[in-house]
Amino acid sequence: MSMTTTTTYAQSLLQKMSSNDKDLRFQAVTNLMNDVRQQSFKLDDDSEYHVVQSVLKLLDDTNSEVPNQVVQCVGPLLYKVNGLSFKIISDALCSTFTNMSKDTEKLHDMKVTSLKTILASFLQQQHAENIFNPPNILMNHLVTVIAESSRTKANRSTGRLHNAGHGEIEILDLIRDTLSATPDARYKFNLCHIPLIRILRKNLASPRADIRQRVPTLIKIHQNVKSLILDSLSMERILLVGDYPNLTEIKLFNFNDKIVSRYFTVETPFRCIFQRQITDLILVFENDFNEILEKNYTTDVYEYILKYFENLKHLFIMGSFPRFFPPLVLRNLPSTTFFSSTLNKLYINLMTYDDCLALLDGRLKQLTTLIVTIDKMEYSSNVYNLNNLPNLKCFSLTTSYCSTVLYDTQILSLFHRMLNLEELTLYITIKNRTTLIDGIHISNEILVHMPRLHIFNFCISTNINMDHLGHYLSKDDIQRTFTNTIYRQVDCIISNGYDIATYRVFSLPFMFDCLESIGNIFPNIIFSNVTRLTVNDIVPFKHEFFHRIAWSFPLLKHLWVINREPQGSKSDKLKFNYNQFYSIVKFPYLISLRLDTAYIHYTDQFLNETKTHLPRLTKLTVCYNALYMVTTNFRRGTTRLNCRKIKQLIMNTIMPRIKRSKHFNDYFPVLESFVCPLLYEYIR
Repeated sequence: MSMTTTTTYAQSLLQKMSSNDKDLRFQAVTNLMNDVRQQSFKLDDDSEYHVVQSVLKLLDDTNSEVPNQVVQCVGPLLYKVNGLSFKIISDALCSTFTNMSKDTEKLHDMKVTSLKTILASFLQQQHAENIFNPPNILMNHLVTVIAESSRTKANRSTGRLHNAGHGEIEILDLIRDTLSATPDARYKFNLCHIPLIRILRKNLASPRADIRQRVPTLIKIHQNVKSLILDSLSMERILLVGDYPNLTEIKLFNFNDKIVSRYFTVETPFRCIFQRQITDLILVFENDFNEILEKNYTTDVYEYILKYFENLKHLFIMGSFPRFFPPLVLRNLPSTTFFSSTLNKLYINLMTYDDCLALLDGRLKQLTTLIVTIDKMEYSSNVYNLNNLPNLKCFSLTTSYCSTVLYDTQILSLFHRMLNLEELTLYITIKNRTTLIDGIHISNEILVHMPRLHIFNFCISTNINMDHLGHYLSKDDIQRTFTNTIYRQVDCIISNGYDIATYRVFSLPFMFDCLESIGNIFPNIIFSNVTRLTVNDIVPFKHEFFHRIAWSFPLLKHLWVINREPQGSKSDKLKFNYNQFYSIVKFPYLISLRLDTAYIHYTDQFLNETKTHLPRLTKLTVCYNALYMVTTNFRRGTTRLNCRKIKQLIMNTIMPRIKRSKHFNDYFPVLESFVCPLLYEYIR
């Protein structure tokens, strides 16, 4: 929604919420509840504040149907609001236990019900990944209330609940009921669980019967834990809370090689859990990992993990983007490297195609699922075991560029070895090809060799030299070639460059998080999973084009613009249409923007707040001259707002010196990294 649309939407909601008509109040909450579940939903800060206040007020509505609807709305709303609004909601709900005399009995019950609904619904979300989430923070808030009740008159926390009131007892019941009611759910409340357990252990022999009755049940909750989501900074203190006899899965954020040397050892107190219990291990690298040689990482980290976790069945190694962490390198290493007799699912980044062949040479005999991203589609003359792969049931291959020769001689032959494959995912761009990869090619060269395949997700791009195109192929021509029943729905994007045509065919819904080099013409659909996008065309991108991009890619985080053509005439290079009215394009999640391969008009297109709103932009790559002129030597007011949160600035320039003036520093008040790849010198 544009800023104007957002304000109008909020005003309509507020008017209905304050109406004397109970049906209008109910309808307003229902509409809001449905809207916040949409991925693209976002209000401006002022509208959000007033909507949140009105929603909380309706918890005490005289009509019972309205508060009940608010209870269902508050949970989804928590995931959409900013920090201030979240604190308002959290304080309003949790304060009912410390200010029970201020809330009516009905309002108190509605707040407690809201908390139960939020916490219980989150426990059912099996794919929630972030340990810093609304339910964690809410639970931590509640545990803090309990901890405060244990303080003495001297303000010292004893941990003993001798003076706990009805509110604290009710919190204990809320936590117990929420967690014990779903013993098989993935355990989410890691951060708050530690202080709670410490307090409970001090109250096992409490003189109060109501405390003694509740403590044992709560202490035993951790014994039902099967899965933990941890951060490297908090892992140790969380694992030391209890024995976790049923723990089989760990997801560890901010992983690096230091974790291996410190915790994955025979001396660690967690050795029994790691070596005997853990079957599923998910490691998420931090962006700034401790770099060592890739081959050393393969042997000292990846191979060591396979040996150390004796019962490991599923290993997932990932990062925010593949190139941000070391790939597995097996080429020219012994065939016993990275060997396992138990592993059956593997998600990993590989350096070359050789490493993929090595991985499938028999060293992972129980492997049924393999998900790989390959950095470089290089192939050597090394000899590998090329027997069929009858155990492989699921295979996913992602790579940016592949030569036609390697695709025809290696990739297809690899697919032909997967006789029993049931699920295939393929994201690939094939360059320098003379024929199109369409539905006929896929059926004849891939699907016919996989009789058991029933799920096929793909995005296949073919780069063809214009001289090799016998005749123009339309989108309809290409879609008609996909007649196999395995295709649920297929779409196509055709992009024409100066001498290269790119034909991209893909299955729907589009499941990939990256889409490369689309132009002015693309289908009018929502790519709800795409966070990285490159737009590239020889025809100018008009303002409306970016409206379509914002609508079709609602969760976009990284955008690269490639277009050397001006949006207007070249004589307008220094005229940025100050007086022209534009409806504002909103990219609410965009954090990284690259404009150094675009005409100067696009720098104005994105930095000018009257054209584009970028509330989260923290990384900008741009040509210095374009930035200098568009910002009027870092003095222009309308381009200041979109620059204020930038922490990393990469400027391509051939100037021998750049002086960071006071105006420059004021323009980028939180700048942490200033990089000029082509610069000889810069002055701070």
